Amino acid sequence: MFKLMGKYIATLYRQEQKYINNAMKEYKLGFSSYKFLFHISRHEGISQKELCKILNIDEALATRTVKKMEEQKIAYRKKGENNSHSYALYLTDYGKQILPELTNIIDQWWDNVMVDMSKEEAEMVLKFVEKMYWKARSMNEA
Repeated sequence: MFKLMGKYIATLYRQEQKYINNAMKEYKLGFSSYKFLFHISRHEGISQKELCKILNIDEALATRTVKKMEEQKIAYRKKGENNSHSYALYLTDYGKQILPELTNIIDQWWDNVMVDMSKEEAEMVLKFVEKMYWKARSMNEA
């Protein structure tokens, strides 16, 4: 039974990624940019290094993604106040403007995926998946 759980979680992730990549074409954004956009909006001034840690991605991908977001006038970097080798990340006015539209796209996908679940079932699924996420993360950090 549990052998299939990873398969289903991975497939769900890939399907979400495909949907988001397709939906974000209009904004010339990909899956990584969308994740960055949402995290930066919640943590304006976060360092690029800290964002890499949170998203569990390498710094080379982060640098490419942030550079693309800067070129598209969605986000910008500012040298860290305490560390000149560190960059603080911020959304531009345009990035803040498109955020609600992108949030709506993501919400629609998840609403469609969970349409056959009650609100309570959906909340339980999230609770259990989040619990597994934190456990797995702690096991790998040990």
